[in-house]
Amino acid sequence: MLGAKGEETTNNSQAYRLRKMIKNSHVSMVAGVILLIMLILETVAVKWVSDKQLENTMYLNQYRLGSKTLTYAVQAYAVTGDRKYYDDYIKELNVDRNRDKAWDGLRKNNIKEKEWEALQEIADMSNGLVPLEEEAMEAVLNGDMDTATTFVFGTEYGNTIQRINDLTDKTILEIQARMDKEKQIIIVIQVILAISFLVGFTQLMLQILKTLKFSVKELLNPILKVSEQMIIMSKGNLHTKLDLKQDDSEIGQMVSAIDSMKLNLVNIIDEISFILEQMGAGNYNVTISQQYVGEFIQIKESLLRIAAEMKETVRTIQEASKELDNGS
Repeated sequence: MLGAKGEETTNNSQAYRLRKMIKNSHVSMVAGVILLIMLILETVAVKWVSDKQLENTMYLNQYRLGSKTLTYAVQAYAVTGDRKYYDDYIKELNVDRNRDKAWDGLRKNNIKEKEWEALQEIADMSNGLVPLEEEAMEAVLNGDMDTATTFVFGTEYGNTIQRINDLTDKTILEIQARMDKEKQIIIVIQVILAISFLVGFTQLMLQILKTLKFSVKELLNPILKVSEQMIIMSKGNLHTKLDLKQDDSEIGQMVSAIDSMKLNLVNIIDEISFILEQMGAGNYNVTISQQYVGEFIQIKESLLRIAAEMKETVRTIQEASKELDNGS
């Protein structure tokens, strides 16, 4: 069957099969590139999730550090009355601001709504301790150390600190678990993509090997054989057999054309030889039976013209001989 442009599209056509192999190779290559890009993106995504997970943990620990710094400073100030601890408290609250920095960092890290509610609860409890801490520091300034320690070592303060620590630990674990799950999903996708890429790469290699094998076996070797055959024919040997089969492929059609040309040439040569032998024996009533095509028709016309002229020459000689006989 011929394509829209007269191209051979049968399944046995070398051009059709080669185009199909090249197309499959292109598809495998494009798919491989897409999978490779996706694999790289998934690797970046895993790193991104891991970085965010580490940052969230760092911010939560920073928040807890800020809270503990304030708690330790106010408790130490309540017990000792040392101005140094008061300055540490004010420095953490207004300069270092670990809790505020951690809060801003967490706000940018895509914290889920439920997790944010837990963080807000931690912040509310921490803010709820501020009045007790202020009263304890006020009592220290007034020289009432017992009252000061009551505020920051009392049941309410201690229970709140414990609840803050427990909820912070729980929130950290929940955020880590959630991000671990996201990372595992990405890793599973990454593994699937890696396997798909490996399969696609293997398919591409097999397709390339198949194309190379096809090119050598179906194209290169037959072309070399045809080339050798044409060289032999150019030396006048028309009786060698071409070791290739005739079929509907391009090479098969070439073999068929060469065999037909050789047979036609041999038949023409045999016929010309026979005709020349007959003419040499004086028989000019020759009959041409072979099919002369293309420029070989000129040979046929020349043979017929030579035969006709020879017959006319012989007839003229015979008539002259008769006249000579009669004259004698």
